[in-house]
Amino acid sequence: MLWQRFLNLGPFAHSLISFFIHIFLILFCEIQDSYLDVKYTDIDYVVFTDGAQAILNGSTPFQRPTYRYTPILALLMTPNILWFAQFGKLLFSIFDIIVGILIYNIMDRKYCRHYLLWLYNPLTLIISTRGSSESLICTLVLLVIFCFNKKRYILAGLCFGFVIHFKIYPIIYASTFYLALSERKSSLFGSLLPNSSKIMFLISTLIGLIIPTYLSYLSCGSIYLDEAWLYHFYRQDFQHNFSPYFYLFQLFDDIKTQKIIGLMAFLPQMLLATIIVPIYYNQRTTKSINLKSNICMALFLQTYLFVTLNKVITAQYFEWYMCLLPFIVPFLKISWKKWFN
Repeated sequence: MLWQRFLNLGPFAHSLISFFIHIFLILFCEIQDSYLDVKYTDIDYVVFTDGAQAILNGSTPFQRPTYRYTPILALLMTPNILWFAQFGKLLFSIFDIIVGILIYNIMDRKYCRHYLLWLYNPLTLIISTRGSSESLICTLVLLVIFCFNKKRYILAGLCFGFVIHFKIYPIIYASTFYLALSERKSSLFGSLLPNSSKIMFLISTLIGLIIPTYLSYLSCGSIYLDEAWLYHFYRQDFQHNFSPYFYLFQLFDDIKTQKIIGLMAFLPQMLLATIIVPIYYNQRTTKSINLKSNICMALFLQTYLFVTLNKVITAQYFEWYMCLLPFIVPFLKISWKKWFN
């Protein structure tokens, strides 16, 4: 009875409870960081803050070794130094709540309770309060889906381009969004042909990507392109890695062999995540009345395959598909016993 009353609380109440849990974990973080050898705060948060300090010193955040993000992120972290050190964690926690609200508003009302899978997920709670910025990325991805479903394709494209600027991986969704804008009865070949909606979405995506990227280049120079973009194609830091290729990288420590293994990881990853899944779900969409569910299913599978087959996987990467999980849970025919197993 008490559990049912808890579930029946509205989205505002659940968001407020989740936010207070975030605050508690941020306070707990201060205690653990002060008294224990193993720190709660993610090392990335230290990198963000150091990048922010570099900006305040009149330099670029890339003066800080291992800063490999958009300079906009370091700019957002300047209150860590100007106001209080936990500002970024509080900001990421707010984005966590926004993700839950977006999930609630995107889902059909009869399934909307599944947004609780995000708000009370221990993994997402801990990752955000440790200082990881993935909740910001998830917010932007879901904002794209929200605008796309509202048929505001220009705004969806601008958000899509901007999230690619922040983190390159969402570019794998381009094929799904493109195919989803095809006529409902189009053949596979017909779905590849452009139309006005596709052109609007493509142009606005390029604008949303090029403008912040160009401004970042102007402010930081070529080091921005090397560290924030090109680095991800040749990175060799394979420690703290959940990838199935991890052991292979440890067996072969010469650069040439590691590049071959990286190519082995890249080809099936791109084939499945950017080509096969979108085409398969586009063909299902032509026969289905639930366009929204097919898009979300395709995006989830693309992300899951991309992360699983990536040559580097850390805990933060799991958030990329966990923000899409609530959309597909209602359509999974899996018993509770199998879920727990």
